Amino acid sequence: MRRILDFILNMESRRWRAALATALLLGLTLGLLAIGKSQLGLATEAKLEAWLQGYAGSPWAFAATVALFIIAAFI
Repeated sequence: MRRILDFILNMESRRWRAALATALLLGLTLGLLAIGKSQLGLATEAKLEAWLQGYAGSPWAFAATVALFIIAAFI
């Protein structure tokens, strides 16, 4: 524990800036995810589930699922 405390207390300014930037970007990412989840709501989830169920048994089911996840990754 002492080694970790010494490392933190003796960091250079570049390392502090890197640690601060990392924490800030992580906080912004988590905030964006929380806002996106609250804005989309549960109604969107039900619509997407119904859309995917429409493809059940279809030869296009796999392609529709992959396309949905790729599009959702960029939203």
